[in-house]
Amino acid sequence: MNIKKNYEIGDTVWIYGIARTNKLTKGKIIYEFTPEGYEDMQYIIEVPTSIAPLLEVREWGTISQDSAGPIGSMREMIAVSEMDASNKKMSQAGYEYDPDYEVVDDEPTPEQIHAALERDQRAVEHAPLMVKDSTAKPKSNRRYTARRKKP
Repeated sequence: MNIKKNYEIGDTVWIYGIARTNKLTKGKIIYEFTPEGYEDMQYIIEVPTSIAPLLEVREWGTISQDSAGPIGSMREMIAVSEMDASNKKMSQAGYEYDPDYEVVDDEPTPEQIHAALERDQRAVEHAPLMVKDSTAKPKSNRRYTARRKKP
């Protein structure tokens, strides 16, 4: 995989973080400089908008060299670590891969599972059914009211 780390003025590049959707936005490099205290070259990218051009300062690691992505730092990481296909797809979508991310085991313990099962069993138990005598006459639910006679 060819990773472009140096860009020239006038090069067309794509960057994330401009549109509300997680898509690459096309821009053009209009200026390059190296600020004091930084090692990498910084690029000013002009992104055309309907009002006025938007200017973004980026370095090679946050710029994509083509519209397919991913950004330069992700390309370098993919080439170095040979990530599996799922991580590569995530990086193409613009997600940052953190190799120091700690996976937390949030699976329940067997004791927690048994306690939950016991709670569920107790919740579905009902009181014994109270059967009424069949000799009792059911009351009518309808209340009869006398009608007035018409004059």
